[in-house]
Amino acid sequence: MTYIRDTEKRLGNLPGLTAIQMPNNISYRNIIAKERFYFMETNWKQMLQNSIRDVEELRNVGCIVRNQTGLLKGVNDHGDTLASLMNGLIANGVIPYYIFQCRPVQGVKNQFQVPLIRGIDIVENARKQMNGHAKSVRFAMSYPTGKIEILGKADTNKMVFKYHQAKYEKDHGRIFVQTVGENQCWLEETKGDCAYGTAANQ
Repeated sequence: MTYIRDTEKRLGNLPGLTAIQMPNNISYRNIIAKERFYFMETNWKQMLQNSIRDVEELRNVGCIVRNQTGLLKGVNDHGDTLASLMNGLIANGVIPYYIFQCRPVQGVKNQFQVPLIRGIDIVENARKQMNGHAKSVRFAMSYPTGKIEILGKADTNKMVFKYHQAKYEKDHGRIFVQTVGENQCWLEETKGDCAYGTAANQ
């Protein structure tokens, strides 16, 4: 529990931070039992400054440490930056898990969202520069009906998606193709959208 208390104390000193939410199922017993631990980093420089020592502490007590990062315009929206982060994670014993497409929430969609078509280009460019283990990372989005992996482009304006996790049994593992506009940053959340399964796969 020393790690959790120390982390909470350090986060509490950050200016502008009004609340800290720690997982309620983490305990010394859980850590010894090799619980998985996830953390968010957006670039390699941030990881160097904040997290390497913390990761080492977790791994020393048997934790499996994975990383999830958001794709953010003006922060890490470049293949070189993402590749550097993913390779750096592997070098420090962290498993890259997800690169997330930003959700269209207030304060994000007009500032940090990257268009889907550009996003997959960035991720694929980064993969070319990643070592073998880092390439296991998935580019995904947290959609109302489940976690959808963004697989790639099928044509100039069509992209291929796959349910990695699904709210409904009928969507489990389902692959679909969606027409995507040049500046579109999210799938339409309507009942006629392919992601909802009511439109025929194209």
